[in-house]
Amino acid sequence: MKKIIITFSLILAFNVMPAQDVIEPIKADNLRGVLHYIYQWFLDPDNFFEQDQDKDLEVMVKKIDYRKDKDNYSERYNLIIPDLNLGVDLVKANYRIEELDLQVTNSSFKIVAVYPNIREPGTNEGFSVKILKENRIFTELLKKRNEKNPPSDEIMKKLRKSLAALVKIESKSASDTAQTFYIGPLSKFSNDIWIFWETGKKLVLFSSATDFTNDGYWQLLPLFTKIFDLNTDVVTSLEEVSGSNAYITKTWVGRIMYNCIVDGSKIVIQPSSNNNNN
Repeated sequence: MKKIIITFSLILAFNVMPAQDVIEPIKADNLRGVLHYIYQWFLDPDNFFEQDQDKDLEVMVKKIDYRKDKDNYSERYNLIIPDLNLGVDLVKANYRIEELDLQVTNSSFKIVAVYPNIREPGTNEGFSVKILKENRIFTELLKKRNEKNPPSDEIMKKLRKSLAALVKIESKSASDTAQTFYIGPLSKFSNDIWIFWETGKKLVLFSSATDFTNDGYWQLLPLFTKIFDLNTDVVTSLEEVSGSNAYITKTWVGRIMYNCIVDGSKIVIQPSSNNNNN
């Protein structure tokens, strides 16, 4: 029987802002949602299931309470998936950036990091067990594998504005060349927005600790934008660059581009002299 061990690291919260549609990671539906997100952006079904599929997936749950700092009321969950050698961090943010006069919040728990090479803890002491039906997970993964989940009209407006600003900074030909972007599907389990910049031959990652439906997301965006140049920042394995997060693997590039082009939404930023967006 396969195991997913979930370690919950909870930052003690006081006066936490009210949330709607809260994703509780210990609930089966939400665990399946987290697995779907990982499947869509990181791993294929072959990584999840062996040929002799088990009927059940054993989930071991442990909750750990600790205080981080007095002004941070966020909640943090750590997921460890030994069979995949994979770890996942989920955070429901609630803290203030005084310098920007900004309250950073999430309406729910969001995946903020997925990282490999996580080992199963040596003891199961203190863990509770949750069972997920493996055949149901497999069916849902295949059924939802091409979900579009496009940005709303309001988010598209914010994306156009942010991408136009990015073009002015990054592209020397911005004044006379239309710039084409493909926006990847959005997810309620993550604040990440992946973008394939076709004209610039780059991948762009917009991310933040706060929801992309929050104005603060777009205010913080200059601090949380990553750009991967497809000519210089792609490697076969991260071992080539000692695991540096300044690079991205060819395999992951292919997955991101597929999600953005096939299942995503297209945006064209017209030359600045034209000042129109299509």
